[in-house]
Amino acid sequence: MGKRPACFSSHGVAARIASMALVAAAAALVPPAALAQEPPATAADAKAALAKARSQFQQALALETAEDWAGALSLFQQVAAVRLTPQVRFHIGLCEEHVGRLAAALGAYKLAAMEAEQANAAEVAAQVASRLDELRARIPKVVIVRGKGAEYASISLDGVSLGAAAIGDDLPVDPGPHHVEARAPGYKPYSSTVQLAEKEQKKVEIVMESASASSPTPEATPPPAAEKAEKPKSKVVPFVIGGVGVASLAASGVFFILRGSAISKLEDRCPTREQCPADLQSTYDSGKMYSLLVPITLGVGVAAVGTAVILLVTQKKGSSAPPATASLQVEPLLPVAPGAPAGAVISGHF
Repeated sequence: MGKRPACFSSHGVAARIASMALVAAAAALVPPAALAQEPPATAADAKAALAKARSQFQQALALETAEDWAGALSLFQQVAAVRLTPQVRFHIGLCEEHVGRLAAALGAYKLAAMEAEQANAAEVAAQVASRLDELRARIPKVVIVRGKGAEYASISLDGVSLGAAAIGDDLPVDPGPHHVEARAPGYKPYSSTVQLAEKEQKKVEIVMESASASSPTPEATPPPAAEKAEKPKSKVVPFVIGGVGVASLAASGVFFILRGSAISKLEDRCPTREQCPADLQSTYDSGKMYSLLVPITLGVGVAAVGTAVILLVTQKKGSSAPPATASLQVEPLLPVAPGAPAGAVISGHF
């Protein structure tokens, strides 16, 4: 066995074991369709498949030189389905690195290094060594730690369940967004997305909330909007009614004074109320009319003023009760003298 490259002589058994953990990731490098292919039925078929793989390898190298990394990666994966060598593995890792799949490229490089050491392929080992250090510096890392409530939670990163050894350790990932989820009985599911750029490292602490925890008190729902306030009733009507009442009271006072004047005149000229002069007939008729108008205007005035006051009070208090209506009963203060002919003797009083 030839002398191993210096870049691998420092790796111990532990490093080899760690590299073996990447075998599962490397399986993703081989297309499922290629794995499903049946082996050539005859030696001729095997020879034809190998020849095709060699041709594809050359085409892939040409695409790689032209920096068509995606096209080269597809061809190298097809070649790997026929014959997977350390050199093919290295070129797969190189293409993965250039298309941004840095974590997958790291796995491919480590597998290529291990296989190159086993196959004594010093040239491939040197190529891998030239890429590993640079790639390790570029790869972002995420550290996932358990916080309150997540002590026994099952945790996954980008849909892949993480074992206990991965929790709290640096996990190499590709640049871009990564989704972290956690679930535990009795706790609400945890979900978070972390964005990483090249050479960046972030820590994600999983804190889970108990499912039985009381929900936060919702904000008080504002009461329904109050109905539009009823337009205040106009105070014109109460004031008009009140004005009529005051006027009626004033008229009642005037009529009362005129009645008194008529009575005084009759008493002066016809104190006995018998055989009064005929010219006092108009005074008698006026006095009788005033005697009728005094209670009428007084009653109307009192009723109108009372109604106006009630309307104003009910409008102020917002009461819907109908205002009380005043009733008026008028009794004549002066009985009409029956059968008194014009120009005859006036009798009676008022």
